[in-house]
Amino acid sequence: MKIIPVIDLKEGRVVHARMGERANYREISSCLCKSGNPKTVVDSLLTLHAFTTLYIADLDAIEGKSNNSAVIKFLSEAYPSLQLWIDAGFRDAPAITRFSSRNVGIAVLGSESLVDIEVLHPPHSGSAILSLDFLNEQPLGSTQIHARPEYWPPHTIAMNIAHVGSAQGPDFATIARLKAIRPDIAWYAAGGVRGVEDLQTLSCAGVAGVLVASALHSGQLHAGTLAAYV
Repeated sequence: MKIIPVIDLKEGRVVHARMGERANYREISSCLCKSGNPKTVVDSLLTLHAFTTLYIADLDAIEGKSNNSAVIKFLSEAYPSLQLWIDAGFRDAPAITRFSSRNVGIAVLGSESLVDIEVLHPPHSGSAILSLDFLNEQPLGSTQIHARPEYWPPHTIAMNIAHVGSAQGPDFATIARLKAIRPDIAWYAAGGVRGVEDLQTLSCAGVAGVLVASALHSGQLHAGTLAAYV
């Protein structure tokens, strides 16, 4: 099972995401580093563990306010061996095409933002990853995306925003339900991981990977624990 650290970017800084209340997000406070400077945060994460993938949420782009494309471009150049998964509020095929032309990472298509379900079909989707977004039990975004599992690509994230930074644990029920619908694809769990016990439960459930942030910055997941995972 793969562990994928997450950074949430807002106005050029890394912030602490909590329960989807984006207006209240503040610069991250971490036992790993002293500021929310993106490079400082990424350096600290790579010192903790040799992560091979980094998930970046461009919160400004997701909210349609601005974007952090310059920061993302800088990170892609500063860490050429680090694969970046980037959610920047992609809505349709032109947005994905523009992103792909920049060659900075793999697009994460969040159901919260995506309005054109057809982009999930090859060749439009390319290597894109789908994030099926939920707020508690409520699916976010296009009902078609949630209701048409045949459209879900080979790598799909189960993201419960209400669990992010909440310390209430992952949404095991939703992950199990989605995995039962499409057991043939690689599932990634996102939101609420508290520590090693949650990683063990998710691993036993057969997920391909886990997105984590708070548990890394709080010290609940340390280098010794992470060494057991790829």
